[in-house]
Amino acid sequence: MSAPRARVAPRHRAIVVLLVGVAGATASGCLNPFLPSQPQLPSTSQAVANVPLSFGSLEELLGTLSAAAAAKGSGNGVSAWIAAFADSEADGFGFRVDFDPAVVADLQAASKPIPPTWTAKDEAKFYNRMVGLNGGDYALSWAPYGAGEVDDSDDHKTLFREYHVHATRADGFTVDNVSEGKAEIELRLVPLSPPRWVIVRWTDTLLEPDLGPDPTDHGLHCFSRIRIDSFSD
Repeated sequence: MSAPRARVAPRHRAIVVLLVGVAGATASGCLNPFLPSQPQLPSTSQAVANVPLSFGSLEELLGTLSAAAAAKGSGNGVSAWIAAFADSEADGFGFRVDFDPAVVADLQAASKPIPPTWTAKDEAKFYNRMVGLNGGDYALSWAPYGAGEVDDSDDHKTLFREYHVHATRADGFTVDNVSEGKAEIELRLVPLSPPRWVIVRWTDTLLEPDLGPDPTDHGLHCFSRIRIDSFSD
């Protein structure tokens, strides 16, 4: 896979400026405003990251995913990411991933195998591939779109979120795209003590369909493409 471009497209310059500001604020001890309230992680340059497992609310769950992405496989990064998704044995129901149709068609045309189902093992492979795409410090941010949130019931909700993954290089200023897309995220509340939300379905779509399913800047690939690519690793 081609290395992500060093400079983002013009439409992302505002995001870059904000992220650079966040990098400076974090260095001075301020919290990152892109993430829901979470204890700060050690730098990924350190040997171990301890991601707090917080799933008591929908925003806490998204914050745990963001923190796990920032950990980049250090410490409990991968297990924290996987813990956000339903486990059929532990939770009584599993989870599924619906890939963007345009990405599927493009990869099928290239004779790429498309996973018929998706499991926690597959999601772990996706996570490891995603965090390995760039050597910089990761930031996974979320932005509501469309309905934002639908409350199907007290224990069944759906979030509509854009996701953006960026990586800041060692110089602290150069920011690369890693991935972007839109996700319809269906969640269920597991009646444990304390109760915890888990993702049961992730419906993935391109953020900017006009760019096509395989943008020239591979840093603009959505999770669908990275997931399918990871399946044959």
